[in-house]
Amino acid sequence: MTRRIGAIAILIIFVASGLIIPTGSEAEVFSGEFVPGSKVVYLTECNNLVDNNFVNGSLTVKMVGQSFNGCDVIIIVQSNQVGGSLEVVVKDNTLVAGSMYVIVTDNMQVGGRMLVTVKNNVIHKRDPAVALDYNLKVVVNNNGGNGQDMSKNEVLAGGLKIDVIANWVKNRLTVESKTNFAGMDYKLFARGNTVNNFDAIIVSNKACRDHNIRFVSNTVDTKFELNIRGNKATRNTRINVDKNQVPYLSPMELKARIKDNHAAVGDITITMNDNHDTNFIDGIFEKNGAGKNGKFTFRGNKANKENKIEILTNRVENKREIHVTGNLPTPDPYVIKDNWACKYSIKPNLQSGHTSSGNDKKCTQKQPGNTDRDGLSNDYEQMIGTDPGNWDTDMDGLADGWADYDNSMTVNGNEAFGEIGDPQVPKGKTHLGAVDTLFRRPKEAPNCFCKDVYVEIDFMVKGPTIRPGKKSSGGSSGVQSSGRSAYLGPELGGTFSLVDKPHVLTASAINPTIRFMMKRGIHLHVDTGWQMGSARGNALGGGEKLRHVTLLNFSHSTTDFDFFNFKNGEVTADWDRNGVRERPHFSANRKGSFRYLIMGHNYSSRPLSTGVAEGPGDDFFISHGLFLGQGWSGKAINLGLAYTFCHELGHTLNLGLASATHESAPEGFWSCMSYNDSVKFTYVGYSDGALGSHNDWPDLNPRIGLANWWTHDYTK
Repeated sequence: MTRRIGAIAILIIFVASGLIIPTGSEAEVFSGEFVPGSKVVYLTECNNLVDNNFVNGSLTVKMVGQSFNGCDVIIIVQSNQVGGSLEVVVKDNTLVAGSMYVIVTDNMQVGGRMLVTVKNNVIHKRDPAVALDYNLKVVVNNNGGNGQDMSKNEVLAGGLKIDVIANWVKNRLTVESKTNFAGMDYKLFARGNTVNNFDAIIVSNKACRDHNIRFVSNTVDTKFELNIRGNKATRNTRINVDKNQVPYLSPMELKARIKDNHAAVGDITITMNDNHDTNFIDGIFEKNGAGKNGKFTFRGNKANKENKIEILTNRVENKREIHVTGNLPTPDPYVIKDNWACKYSIKPNLQSGHTSSGNDKKCTQKQPGNTDRDGLSNDYEQMIGTDPGNWDTDMDGLADGWADYDNSMTVNGNEAFGEIGDPQVPKGKTHLGAVDTLFRRPKEAPNCFCKDVYVEIDFMVKGPTIRPGKKSSGGSSGVQSSGRSAYLGPELGGTFSLVDKPHVLTASAINPTIRFMMKRGIHLHVDTGWQMGSARGNALGGGEKLRHVTLLNFSHSTTDFDFFNFKNGEVTADWDRNGVRERPHFSANRKGSFRYLIMGHNYSSRPLSTGVAEGPGDDFFISHGLFLGQGWSGKAINLGLAYTFCHELGHTLNLGLASATHESAPEGFWSCMSYNDSVKFTYVGYSDGALGSHNDWPDLNPRIGLANWWTHDYTK
């Protein structure tokens, strides 16, 4: 609950920002609470703390339309776990003789988006001619786990948007955003603010899709400094510093340091355009890179005294554009040097007065140095932002480039495809060796900064009706622990009907697992029939129709026809002695990249089990025939199949090997990995560890079932 503390003074120390909430004033505190649904917290006091809450729905924190006189307003939102979205809205507030601090840090497991809006606040507008130290500071750091630690299954699933818009600040506006991890886009818009001084520190944020960082149309009386460094996006990165002015007090300087930002498989665009009414405009664009195109412009800036521009050692894969035009006065110093494009050479469009050299260099993917043997040279990885010392930057089991076991820098058929592939390939075969070349359209393209899990599913055709029998009255009861399988217990061992249907896993049974994994930023891609082409080297894909086998042997330790002979074909013998060797149903190119599921009738080693999986590993099986034999249909069978898919996939991802029961968890915090009677076949999801439940997510490891591809026996 929200607690107001008045007479009793509080002291809260926020270490990261060096901020100490003063004692002796009223405070609004919402701390350490469990909220089964959503929660809106309205803030009205000078000191405000929202921390260490577990909110199953969305959490909204608002301070709107408040007036304060003589106190600093401090808002701290930290260390919350939120199943939905987290929104912090601070707008239309007026402060007289005080500063405002909005601190949003260390919030994890946010299943939706994070939105931080600081808008239309007025910080001491009286007597603008008097210099007073009243500030606005916005800090958004370390949300979504940690932008530097890719091993955690914690991101801001819906992305991060920070809006700092139209604030009036007597002295200094500071915007700091460091080491956030956005599962989709990272957006930061600072627009239309009127302040004496403006500092921005935007460092080491990661986005699974795009970066969009914009500082536009701000009026800064004295000094505007930006440090935008080390930000990485899988797709595109766009950084704009445009239409700002610094018109009033000396030194009247606009300075931007934009360095080491990357777009791994997309374009990077950096602009510093149409800034004016300032004495000095100084821009440095250095060591930025992209896997496709790059555009760097310094154009139409009008300074009263001096423009400066340095565009140095930026590197892109395809086309590179540099435009320095229409600036008054002509920039000095004015250095355009050592900017590379791997495939195309484009002459920079420059106004006179420049020092330009080395801008026609060619980088090559096949240059020496591939420390992590991921098929990408060290130099190339530094360009796109992946880790040259880790073959799997995002720790999902898929190599960054491809698993270059023999270090030949050439894609081989027995080496696992990765997330980027070989950038230097013949025209028409872009990025050969990437997972998205294994199907015709890259609608399920991998993501090199967020985890991807790929599953191919093949389906057995309809089998014969074996014999009528008495349906068990046990329904779905009696689930027992069976190591790596979901199991219908022996009390269901009576005769039952084997009325068979095609063994198909529908989207409605798959999508719940896709959705809850996305809440941790894990992209689950399930191939139930993606189009593939012979140009990819092998036409095998998901959705193949397998012949019916009543009891499939999952083990590879016998001579009976088994799971692995369906997967890879009867390579060495006609194991089932039917006169025909089974052809492969799983592409050799997908080994080490995809998990493989057969949706079938039943398997012989546990005839009353609903499924079985390698744990951890890359293969699993669902016994659709067992559900049919029990007379399940409609919603019941769909939920049972969804639960079993979640459960067996979890085993391949290193979950449930200790048979965690989640017994003390309330409904809604169960896990499909549990064998508890109250959970079986009813809950699809992995537990967050709330209220005494076992936390599955620290154990989940997509890498562990695929990582040792070079020693894995692919005949099994």
